[in-house]
Amino acid sequence: RTYKDNGMGDLTWDALRAQGIEMDHDVIVRPLIDNEFLLTKMYINMDSRVLLNHRSSLKNQDAIEVADKRYISAVYFHMLFLYTITQSRKYCLHRDGEGGHSQEVDVSEYLEDLFQNHYAAFLLSFEMDQLIAALED
Repeated sequence: RTYKDNGMGDLTWDALRAQGIEMDHDVIVRPLIDNEFLLTKMYINMDSRVLLNHRSSLKNQDAIEVADKRYISAVYFHMLFLYTITQSRKYCLHRDGEGGHSQEVDVSEYLEDLFQNHYAAFLLSFEMDQLIAALED
């Protein structure tokens, strides 16, 4: 877990920046993948805009703690799941670049982008009870 400021006993954005890892409110997670393509660490941003916006609608401390735990577990397990599938299936990732030229994207960049573009917000708002109820109708 990473935080903008010290106080929670975990890593701060400044400590990560000193290691060459950028973090800000728009970043959800930074996976660290070594030269052998192993996911060695995951820096989950507890001061991401997505989580802070979600927490702002909650009424009490218990609900905030549940939201934090849910966020951590959802980001962690979904990152592992998506990383494992992408690597084991040996996907080659490309994105349209300037002038219509395709540019190769590494798996960590792909996963970071995926989480920043509404995926984390979806994970926080996704309620399993609502899905099951919809399927029962």
